[in-house]
Amino acid sequence: MMTFVFMGCATTSTSPTGGEALPRLGEMRSQVTPMQPPEVDEPGPERRAMATIQQVELPLYTNLDECWPMTSEGVLGDHARAVWNANGMRVGMTSMAEAERFFEPLPYVLNVRDARLISGAYPSALRTSPTIGEPVRMDLSGVAGGDEQVLELDRGRMRLLIGMEPNAVGGVTVTLLPHQQVRRFTLSPRGPQEVEMDGRLFEELAVSFDMNQDDVLVLGLYWPWPDEEDDSAREGEAGEEAVDGEGGEAVVMMDAAEGGEAWEPEADTGEEAEADGPALPAHFGRALFANRRAGTLVQNVVLVHVSPAGGVTPAPTQPGVSEVPGVSSSDEEESPVPAR
Repeated sequence: MMTFVFMGCATTSTSPTGGEALPRLGEMRSQVTPMQPPEVDEPGPERRAMATIQQVELPLYTNLDECWPMTSEGVLGDHARAVWNANGMRVGMTSMAEAERFFEPLPYVLNVRDARLISGAYPSALRTSPTIGEPVRMDLSGVAGGDEQVLELDRGRMRLLIGMEPNAVGGVTVTLLPHQQVRRFTLSPRGPQEVEMDGRLFEELAVSFDMNQDDVLVLGLYWPWPDEEDDSAREGEAGEEAVDGEGGEAVVMMDAAEGGEAWEPEADTGEEAEADGPALPAHFGRALFANRRAGTLVQNVVLVHVSPAGGVTPAPTQPGVSEVPGVSSSDEEESPVPAR
């Protein structure tokens, strides 16, 4: 007769020498405290605001001089507006009704992308450039009474941040802040939104203003065009013949080069380089609002409508995160506009 004896695990353990039991692996792991990022004081729902954003893509060489008068550019003050314009950025305020008419003078638009942002403890990216391929000029001359100072930013991404907070009169106080994002290495624990703030915040260029629920903020490239009469006279004096797009429409430049090289038409393709517009300096605004997408050179106009979140944070949007991808562009989607 055979007898089977089942051996089980003991509930206690002792060391080979009969002393105190050695700690088990699970007990050792439970004593290790993982590195946690510092706590961030996220605003409650009553202190949050929501932004509905439309990014409108146009052919790069589209003259918007007939569109901007529909906005009030005095939302920035004279000095702040001059500094922002010097850096290639244009800001205007209009009403919901006028915003619907902003693009009426144009033949067409290429694309419209919608997104939504909920404010958080940190400002959110309203617009992010691709990784820059050539130095970007940032003009800080005359800021806060300072002397002439022009910086060359040669790495990272250019971003325009927006901060939003409900005010006491039912509107929203909006802050716009240019940012050069350059990731840094550190062993200190940090949250993902704190990491997004790496680089230089140009707080000397920050502007704040109040918006009501009927207001629409319009942002885009500051790129004034010469009058048609002056342009024709200049071309006549130079002995050059003006080249117009068919039907007076803006002509889309197709990219035939990769890696940020200057664009030139390929041989024997029949394509023409239609650069029917004034020179576009390598300033902050060009990096932010002009790019190449799917082989087409485009400029972007951003429309922002803000409102208090009403005490409820709409799901699934998280604070500071775009509900629809595309508010912050990526290298896979966009690349810088080459110099010409």
